[in-house]
Amino acid sequence: MQVEFPFVMEKAYVIDFISRPFAEVALIGDINEITEWFFVDSGADVSLISRRLGELLGFKLKEGEEIKQLSGISTGTVPYILRTIKMRIGEKEFDVRIAWSLVEEVPLVLGRLDVFNKFDILFKERENKVIFSD
Repeated sequence: MQVEFPFVMEKAYVIDFISRPFAEVALIGDINEITEWFFVDSGADVSLISRRLGELLGFKLKEGEEIKQLSGISTGTVPYILRTIKMRIGEKEFDVRIAWSLVEEVPLVLGRLDVFNKFDILFKERENKVIFSD
């Protein structure tokens, strides 16, 4: 299987606009299957979804559940709970641990944990596309 996705032009902090790699990802929860575009981030340890998306997938905060803090390049942190969910990219479906953010203001990030080891991922910068092959 091989599937290609386009880079998308986005507003950037350093320059006006930059093209970034995105992939169409299906998340299969207890009550819903939701397909969204995720930023493909080879520097991210774990995939990240917003609070609302997690709730749409059937996630619920359980009493006494351990809330962890996720940090990245910026100085802030994001509270999250690690959950396992089914993910599909192209025709390949697999279990993935994902950080369910407890705040809404986060991008959808496709990180390395349980994802990058399932594919050969080629970033074709000059062609503005990312290719997932298994």
